[in-house]
Amino acid sequence: MEMKADVVREAPELPPPPKTALVPFDFSECSWAGLEAARILARRRGLRLELVHVDEGPPAWLSQNEGSTAEVEAVGGYYAGLEGKLKAAAAATPGAGCRVLDGNPAEVLRRLAGGGAADLIVIGSHGYAGVKRFVLGSVAEALVHAAQIPVLTVHRAPEAVWPARILVPMKFTEYADRALLHAVEWADALGAKLSVVHVLEGEGAEREENSALDGHLEAMLGPERFRAMGRIVMAGDPPEAILKTAENGRFDLIVLASHLRPFWKDAVLGTTAERVIRHSKIPVLAIPSRSKSILE
Repeated sequence: MEMKADVVREAPELPPPPKTALVPFDFSECSWAGLEAARILARRRGLRLELVHVDEGPPAWLSQNEGSTAEVEAVGGYYAGLEGKLKAAAAATPGAGCRVLDGNPAEVLRRLAGGGAADLIVIGSHGYAGVKRFVLGSVAEALVHAAQIPVLTVHRAPEAVWPARILVPMKFTEYADRALLHAVEWADALGAKLSVVHVLEGEGAEREENSALDGHLEAMLGPERFRAMGRIVMAGDPPEAILKTAENGRFDLIVLASHLRPFWKDAVLGTTAERVIRHSKIPVLAIPSRSKSILE
């Protein structure tokens, strides 16, 4: 019997590595967690950090003597104090930039990201107990919906060697493929182990789905990368299954696709990506489903 020669596939075209990370910082505990993750990436990936504090204005008591010299000095001192605190936070990272800006945090940060100020956002975010809980979105969640660039949300500071194990939820869609290619780029750059999880929402057909997933991944990434990655096919509610897999497998980063949409639509959050981002105990890197924002 004649043996067929192995098909030689070109290496997948991976996205360019990030060079500059925008790090929103409001001096809260969760923003310190985001900064620590950004510092790890600055050290391991050579990222330049740009710390930004967006302030919605000085407290009212500073403006009691409106237009007076005392008020001008008080407001000036207020912003100088913020700048000094921000520079102190950035001091541990050589080359980090600092900016104090006025305005609505989500809107200002979106404009900065859309204007090419960075190619990655690293932001601390509050987590919520219970995967079924739905509340109004935070600034981090708004950025995930609106930013044209990847957004890394962090609930707690990661370990110094983070990330070591990356999990990618996988569907047979173009936007899931895009997220996977970003995950491959991160895994290659950081020497991390990469695994994909495909969640079946119905009963049966697991063998067929497993075979289809393997064929798709091998065709997309080539035999070598395909053999090196972990593959999980399971049934269940997608966000719960993804979070459980991440916890049981001791993964320390989830990479998934997110969908762009205007801020006013994020009052009700129910997609798989949104629920994972909100309730994950580990950092989540959200990759926009399209490169061009619908908000410009």
